[in-house]
Amino acid sequence: MPIDNINKMIGERLRAQRVRKGLSQKKMGDLHGISFQQVQKYEKGRSSMSSSHLYNFAQSLGVGIEYLFKNIEELPETDQEVEGAAAETSFVSNREFLELMKSLHRIKDPLTRKSLTALIRSIK
Repeated sequence: MPIDNINKMIGERLRAQRVRKGLSQKKMGDLHGISFQQVQKYEKGRSSMSSSHLYNFAQSLGVGIEYLFKNIEELPETDQEVEGAAAETSFVSNREFLELMKSLHRIKDPLTRKSLTALIRSIK
């Protein structure tokens, strides 16, 4: 399996968790003593991460290291397959979706959040 494909999938998982936690790339970089540009490179799979960085990122995002590698053996082999898999899950990287998730997360009242979720589900 190409290393770039592994880096891309791990980067996507890191990004999804970072956004769920409401952290900016700058804040993430500050937490780890790196630039936000380096966080971008990790998230896009352009740079490999050392094992210590992987562990520290997972800890700061509140996930186990195994989360980053879950089902890694099932990753696509070619760039075209990776792009196809990314298209199938593009909602995860879609900025509007991520913004919606962050907004829902900020709603403290559970009844309001539940009602809004039901409203969104009913729209087709």
